[in-house]
Amino acid sequence: MNLETTKGKVAAVVVTGAAVLLLAGCTKNEESGSTDTSSNASPAVAASTDTKAADLRNVLNTLEHDHVALAFNATTDAVDGAPSGPASLAALQANSGEITKAVASVYGDPAGQEFKQIFDSHLGFFANFATAQRTNDAAAEAKARADMDGYEQAIGNFFGKANPNLKAETVTQLFNEHADIIFQGIQAHDAKDFKKEYVQEDLAAKQITKIADATAAAIVKQKPEMFTGSAQTSAQ
Repeated sequence: MNLETTKGKVAAVVVTGAAVLLLAGCTKNEESGSTDTSSNASPAVAASTDTKAADLRNVLNTLEHDHVALAFNATTDAVDGAPSGPASLAALQANSGEITKAVASVYGDPAGQEFKQIFDSHLGFFANFATAQRTNDAAAEAKARADMDGYEQAIGNFFGKANPNLKAETVTQLFNEHADIIFQGIQAHDAKDFKKEYVQEDLAAKQITKIADATAAAIVKQKPEMFTGSAQTSAQ
């Protein structure tokens, strides 16, 4: 693990904490947009936004971009059997907790706990897939893929139920894309094709923006009394 990657982990955790503080200032809510699609750096928490809806979009993008960076750190550590593995996994789990708080701030604690149970499961599936690459275990890889398929259906159903502006099948497809990009990145790392690995990480950062933006827009439409204005930054 090189120094730049370690710095990326620390920055991700710090920015995640800042995002939650901003979230609390947005009348208990999540998400918003970021224009930073760098794969290893967390986007800045909204330099300037005009509305609570835009702040929401910024916070969601920050949390989700952190998720991508931390997921790549944790899974590549798992492939390598690195001693930093437990620390990188703990950072990823902490990010999951912050995302759960964001969901609970909009839909309540019971929904937050339901989300956490679903969302946390896919962290384990990524870890299992990464370990399967290291051990060259085709059966374990196939199981991790099948488990991830189940997760994608479950997370789609969760958001489809929570928000009438989100179609379960659309959410499932977005998370399927997310998982496939990271799976390919894990395989590239195992094959020591680091150029492709970084391409996949960049793709994952850009793709997660689609998930965050769609979620933010749907929440603003569902709960206009909580999020005034448009879920866009002033730069847009």
